[in-house]
Amino acid sequence: MDAEFKNEFKRLRVIIQNFELSTKKNLAKEIAKLATKEEIAKLATKEELAKLATKEEIAKLATKEELAKLATKDEIDDRFMDLTKHFYLREEIDEKFAQMYTKDDHAKFMIYVDEAFTEIKEFRRNRLLSENQLVELDDQVANHEKRIRTLEKTTTP
Repeated sequence: MDAEFKNEFKRLRVIIQNFELSTKKNLAKEIAKLATKEEIAKLATKEELAKLATKEEIAKLATKEELAKLATKDEIDDRFMDLTKHFYLREEIDEKFAQMYTKDDHAKFMIYVDEAFTEIKEFRRNRLLSENQLVELDDQVANHEKRIRTLEKTTTP
C-alpha cells in the first residue's frame, strides 16, 4: 500500500507541476528566468515553429471537451490533500502500533502473573499447615480436658 501511495503521490505532484507550468503567468516567469527575449528569438522563428505542428495537428491531440474532463487544479489539490492526510494518518497509526502491547510486554506480564500465583500457592500451603495445627491443638485441648476430668475424679475422695 505504501508503494502505491508513494507512486500516486509522485504522479499527482508531477501533474500539479505540469499544470502550474502550463499557465501563461507561470510560463512567462519561468521563461524570464531561463532566457531573455533576444536569446529566445535566436532559438526559433515563427515560421520554424509553424513547421513543427499546425493548429489542426495540435487540435487533434485534445479537444476542449476532452481537456475539460481532466481534473481541475482544485480537484488535484483536494486529492493531494486527501493523500497527504492519509500519509500523516498512516504515520500516526504506525506510531500507535509501535507503542502497542509487544511480546516483551507479554513476557513481563507472564512473569508477574507467575510470581503472583506462586505467592498464592505458598499462602494456601501455609494456611493448610496452620489449619492442620489448629485441628491438632483442638484435639489436644479436648483430650487434655478429658484427662483433667479423669484425674479430678480419681483424686477426689
